[in-house]
Amino acid sequence: MNSDYPSPSDVLPRADKAADAVRGKLRELGSMGREALATQKDKAIELEENLEVYVMDHPIRSMLIAAGVGVVLGALICRR
Repeated sequence: MNSDYPSPSDVLPRADKAADAVRGKLRELGSMGREALATQKDKAIELEENLEVYVMDHPIRSMLIAAGVGVVLGALICRR
């Protein structure tokens, strides 16, 4: 073998160490992703509850807003 290149016995331990570091980082990122997802889910549930209360407290206004949004979206979709 050429002495300019490391032997497999030298490379494998370093590769295993690098793979372990990557696995650890992936676990950390996965945990962070799950926490972020849970936080956003809680916020979405809270927003839904607040919206439901608003619609119950202001039914006419809510219907007018929904109709207005529908008209705007319809105009945007049909516009060529």
